[in-house]
Amino acid sequence: MTKIDKSIIQKVKDKLGVNTDNVIELLKLLRIQKVSKHPDNFTDKIAKETAHEEFTSLNNLYSELNSYIQQCQASATPILAVDNSDVIEFNHIKDIDTKDVEIEHLRQEKESLKFKLEQEKETNDILHRQIEELSKQRIKSIHDEIRAIYSPRKAWSGIGLAAILVSLMATFPVVKDFFNQIGATSDIAMVAIQLISFVTIFNWIRSWVVNKIVENIEYEILNNSSSNDLFNIKIKNIKYSSLSEYYFYESDIVSCIDKKLTSKSFRILLYGGYDKIIKILTEDIIIQLDRKNLIKRTESDGLNKVFIVKRMDFDL
Repeated sequence: MTKIDKSIIQKVKDKLGVNTDNVIELLKLLRIQKVSKHPDNFTDKIAKETAHEEFTSLNNLYSELNSYIQQCQASATPILAVDNSDVIEFNHIKDIDTKDVEIEHLRQEKESLKFKLEQEKETNDILHRQIEELSKQRIKSIHDEIRAIYSPRKAWSGIGLAAILVSLMATFPVVKDFFNQIGATSDIAMVAIQLISFVTIFNWIRSWVVNKIVENIEYEILNNSSSNDLFNIKIKNIKYSSLSEYYFYESDIVSCIDKKLTSKSFRILLYGGYDKIIKILTEDIIIQLDRKNLIKRTESDGLNKVFIVKRMDFDL
C-alpha cells in the first residue's frame, strides 16, 4: 500500500476517531456518520447550517474512500478480504449508494414539484378571488338591471314628486286660494296633477313589489332542496365508459322561472318587462349556481346551453 493510499485511510480514521484498517468497516462507519449529519435531520437554522458543513465534509471523504476502493479493485490490489466476503459487502454498499442517489434525486424532484404546486395554488387562489369578485360585481349589476326595469325614470320621478307635493299642498284651503289667485291651478290642471301623482305612486309601489317577487323567486330556486325536479335534471351515459353524467338545459331554468312567475297573483304587475326579467334572472341564477360549484362545465346543444352538474349536489 503506497503512502498516498495510507493517507486516505488515515484521514478517515482521524475523522471517525477509530483505529481499524478494514476499509469496508471504515466505509460503513463513514456512511452511518454521514446519514446522521444530513441537514434534513435538523430543524434549527444554525444546527442545519452546521450539519450541512459536517455532512459535506463526510460526504467528500466517503466519495474519496469509495473511489480509492474501486481503484484498488480495478488494479487488483489486495485491499479486500480474499474470501470474497468484503467484495460482496462492498458491492452491496454500492447498490445502497446508487439507491440513495435515486432517492435523493426523487426527493429533489418532489421538492421542486411541491414548490411549483404551491406557486400554482397561489396563482389559482388569486384567480379564484378575482373571478369571485367579478361574479359579485356582475350579480350586483344584474340586480340593478332588474330594479331598473320597472323603476320610474329620474325625470319622471321628479315631475311625479312635484305633482304629489302640489296635490298635498292643495288640500290646504289657504294654499288652494293662493294657487287660484295666481291662476296656477284649475279643475282640469288639478285632475292632471292628481293623475300624475297617482301614476308615480303606483310605479313606486309596483317597482318595490316586483323586486320583492323577483328576490323571492331567486331565493326559492337557489335554495330548493329538490333541484332534480326543479331543473328537470337528466341523465346521459358517457361514451366508452360505464359512468353517467347529470345535466339540464338553460331552457329548463327559463321554464322554472316562468312557472314561478306565472304562479304569482301579482303577475299583471310584470307587464312591459316580463321577457327581460326572465333573461336577466336566468343569467343571475346560472352565475349563482356556478359560484356554489354545482356546475362542472358548460356545453352547447344547438342554440341551447347544457350545464353538466355534480350528482352529489342534487337530490337524485
